[in-house]
Amino acid sequence: MRGVHATAFALAATAALAACASGPERADGGFRDPTRGWWIAEPKAPPGYWKREQVDGAELAWRGAAGEQLALSVRCGIPLAAPAVLARHLRIGLAASHLREGREVEVDGRPGWLQVFDAAPAGGPPVVVRAVTRVGEACVEDFLLVASAPSPLAEDAFTAFWHSFRSPKPAAASAKPAAASAKPAAASAKPAAASAKPAAASDRSAP
Repeated sequence: MRGVHATAFALAATAALAACASGPERADGGFRDPTRGWWIAEPKAPPGYWKREQVDGAELAWRGAAGEQLALSVRCGIPLAAPAVLARHLRIGLAASHLREGREVEVDGRPGWLQVFDAAPAGGPPVVVRAVTRVGEACVEDFLLVASAPSPLAEDAFTAFWHSFRSPKPAAASAKPAAASAKPAAASAKPAAASAKPAAASDRSAP
């Protein structure tokens, strides 16, 4: 399905305007990015259904047995904006697209935008794109499923894929400054009572 591949390639390339440099590594049944620290699960499906492949601009990408493509792209170093605004970048440059659905979602505690749209890549059949755009603390993650006719199996795998994403949480503001070291020590002892009362007048004068 050249059309599916071409569309996913175009989406990933667009999303990679400022992609993070180092690639993810296998860890704990998924993949972890050694620089940013995020983790995501490997797609779940019947054994052998998803085959990993390399796509320029994508941190991770897989091709399904029916020709679908599942991918994750990460954009860093760009001005952050509302998820719906950044999600529109995925449709820039496509010859034709029709938005079927768009709504807010939450991904790992951060705001996101889910969209489903039709696209007609040049020289290929129309495809359906499901995408979730998450706006993180410093980067934007785009989760993509591209297929000519997404199957329930692929859609379920896509939903589980973006739901599995985890990123490091910003460290809580360091503990409040310790209360001003101890309250000023109570004024060192009250001034000692006026040293002893004046000594009784030395012996009264003799008569």
